[in-house]
Amino acid sequence: MERLKLIVQNRRFLLFAPKGQAPNLASQALGAALRALPGQWRDRFGYTPLLTESFTDPEA
Repeated sequence: MERLKLIVQNRRFLLFAPKGQAPNLASQALGAALRALPGQWRDRFGYTPLLTESFTDPEA
């Protein structure tokens, strides 16, 4: 099995809540997504990812 497919990338993440209105909303949303990811990924692709990565855009 190719090991690169065991890494999942989050390429787009956007919140529409006004800044400061919902403290820690981004962290809570990413945490919930990461908790759900292994089971959903296993159901869809037949294996569990070992690593997830997400990048930030300092210009945004």
